[in-house]
Amino acid sequence: MIWGVRQFITFPNLLSLLRILLAPLMLWSALQGEKAVFLSLLSLAWISDWLDGMLARLTHQVSSLGSKLDSLGDFIVYVTLPVGIYLLWPKVIAEEGGFILAGLAAYLIAHLLAFVKFRQLASYHTWAAKLTAILMAVSLLVMLGLGIHWMFQLAIVSVILSAIESTLITFRLQSFRNDIPTYFHLLGKFRN
Repeated sequence: MIWGVRQFITFPNLLSLLRILLAPLMLWSALQGEKAVFLSLLSLAWISDWLDGMLARLTHQVSSLGSKLDSLGDFIVYVTLPVGIYLLWPKVIAEEGGFILAGLAAYLIAHLLAFVKFRQLASYHTWAAKLTAILMAVSLLVMLGLGIHWMFQLAIVSVILSAIESTLITFRLQSFRNDIPTYFHLLGKFRN
């Protein structure tokens, strides 16, 4: 069934679409050497990520499409992010390249496994993934703005642990599901 326009055009879905459209602008600003613009667009992407899910729940507009758009937006922004950092802060790449590669590899592998199994990106929206997004946002702004790196390294550990949980969920699921708070919820150890 094709989604109707009313189901697609919701404010939460438009926020997710905004995030998808911000990624090329982030890349363009990085290519232009515009650090402030890049960080502003990245911050706007993170704000839209925080708002879309919250508004979807508050307005009872939670949908499978919205969950997929949210995950696609996250994926595109998080794949664009290291490219922008490479172009604008090459010293950070030299200093944190191992952490960046480890985090990016874990993130991509978790999504690739879900895509191979279910033909779509993982959109589990686990508590670990939500915590990781907050840690990553704060730590990147602190690292790029103030040069403090330890928070970013901690956030990368969180990325890896979140990716491991996502992978465990993918292996455990027989058919695709959105919005699984934790692996233990999937096992029935906790209630939502």
